[in-house]
Amino acid sequence: MSTRLDKLVKATPREDFKNMEKVFGDLPLDPELYTVNPSTSENNRIIQLREVIDKRKMEYIVSHPDNFELGSRCTIGVKLEKNAQLTLMKDYLLRVNKLGECVVRYYQRHKFGRYWTSEKLGIQNMSRKIRHIVCSGIMYDIDMKNAHPILLSWYCHDNGITCDGLDDFIENREQYMANWMARTNERRDEVKAHFLAIINGRRVKLTPDDLKLSIFKLRPELYALAKQSKDNRGTHYNIDGTTINYVMCSLENKALMIAFDYPTEQEIKVESLVFDGLVI
Repeated sequence: MSTRLDKLVKATPREDFKNMEKVFGDLPLDPELYTVNPSTSENNRIIQLREVIDKRKMEYIVSHPDNFELGSRCTIGVKLEKNAQLTLMKDYLLRVNKLGECVVRYYQRHKFGRYWTSEKLGIQNMSRKIRHIVCSGIMYDIDMKNAHPILLSWYCHDNGITCDGLDDFIENREQYMANWMARTNERRDEVKAHFLAIINGRRVKLTPDDLKLSIFKLRPELYALAKQSKDNRGTHYNIDGTTINYVMCSLENKALMIAFDYPTEQEIKVESLVFDGLVI
């Protein structure tokens, strides 16, 4: 077993996932594969976690996709609709052992901000509806509520930046969302996405007192990074909003890593990172 385990550890991420059931079969995963190393920074961490799902439930969903509303999920700017969610589940099933376990590795795109799953695998990229079915009774979500607006408001107040409109939205968020849902007949998740898009620069005209301009002065390196990222993709669309998003994701990750460290110190296993929350 030790020789086979050594081969698995040295394998590439893709080989690692493909070999998971073949190597471990009915045996639990070796804890060495998902040990969390202590860190004093929220960035540049080496994070490998063990996810556990109800394999039979996921197999049933894959076999009867028309019986379920699979939902959608955005990951790195790509919206994964029903067919993509179905493909993701099929790939996921190939990479778990018979106990429904697999190792998920995480990385940061710019060495700060959110931790993303390698190869777009993991429950992080599954819709909330799927996640709640296959993780029910096994893993539990711990989420930040209204994370980006509240973190951005804190950042503004801490740096003397006026953000009355943002504060009004936070204070009356449910009313704003209910009004928009009633007017457009859109789902709650769709309305939340609209508000976040506005915070990130959608249909917002900058004025000399705009909080974005103030933040650009505080974090010029993030503006330069956003511009470079857009240049690499041959576009200059909404560099301002991308900069704001970098700030919010950086703050979000700082808060999440504090939340991640606490249960880890209490020897409570964190199973997955899901942007502004974690799963235990």
